[in-house]
Amino acid sequence: MASRKDQKTNLISSHEIAFIREALSKDLRIDGRNLLDFRTIKLSFGDYPGKVQVQLGRTSVHTSMRSEMTAPNPIRPTEGFFRFHVEFSPQASPAFEIRRGYTSSQTELIRVVERGLRESRAIDTEALCIIAGEKVWSVRLDINILDDEGNLQDCCSIAAIVALHHFKRPSVSIVKDEVIVHKICLLYTSDAADDLL
Repeated sequence: MASRKDQKTNLISSHEIAFIREALSKDLRIDGRNLLDFRTIKLSFGDYPGKVQVQLGRTSVHTSMRSEMTAPNPIRPTEGFFRFHVEFSPQASPAFEIRRGYTSSQTELIRVVERGLRESRAIDTEALCIIAGEKVWSVRLDINILDDEGNLQDCCSIAAIVALHHFKRPSVSIVKDEVIVHKICLLYTSDAADDLL
């Protein structure tokens, strides 16, 4: 009988290995695509900004974003915060166990996606400043992995960029020293426009 460690690392049976080898000899992938074919991309937008579901083939991730006003870091008083989190659900893949902390491959996925967002300057943290030294926006992007059928890094990267483009933080007005936050739903109605005039 195989040890528990072998069962975790040996997720592919001998029949599956034979099937994969046969498909590769015919220049096909397991899902029927040719070797150079891309996976199909499907985007679904939720009922509020930043809520997006991305499917890349059969890999699927869901994003949600939120923002809140907070005090800035004293070292960078004119910059807001961008936080990033990935949830690895055991329902998405048998490789995702319930545990404390991340595995090395999960940590690498998070680092690659976050590095891509930060280094591409997909989000301008200085644009998140409301009042220098007093109030800034803290924006959080949550990615929840629903199904992992391969190419997870690309799916998470696409989902993060699409969510950032879809996200709208609330507008603010500064009257004297008071910050007034306008609800997003009000910004799209004619009544709200009349109230602001």
